[in-house]
Amino acid sequence: MSIDDILNDGRYAIAEQYLFNIKKDISSKPIVIFGCGNLGKKIGNFLLSKDTNLVAYSDNNESKWGSNLNGVPILSPAKAEELYGTVAIFIICIWSPERSYAQFKKQLSDLGIINIAHVAAIMLSFPGELLPYYSKIR
Repeated sequence: MSIDDILNDGRYAIAEQYLFNIKKDISSKPIVIFGCGNLGKKIGNFLLSKDTNLVAYSDNNESKWGSNLNGVPILSPAKAEELYGTVAIFIICIWSPERSYAQFKKQLSDLGIINIAHVAAIMLSFPGELLPYYSKIR
């Protein structure tokens, strides 16, 4: 398959539109980061530096509930859904071979959360800042 074939493939256009919509959503909607580990902290710091509306972190670890990261509260998934489930974009920031995106997306969907994105979509939307090695070979 040639590069022209790839670029003219309808799937490429769909992916490009998806990334455009993600970038638009994070600049206009409240954001909840699901996962307070290293990746969640990194993405949260990045989003705060972009003056986005990061309203909360959420995590399955009960010991984190009620505390905060950089002044942003950490909520239980149920509380995050109650406050922001229909208005915010929830970014799943967990990247682990033992835990799949599908598993966490189902958990959030089952709570009633409707706008869910994988952290990779955020990284691909800002490759220069979040994928420095990628940006060097472009």
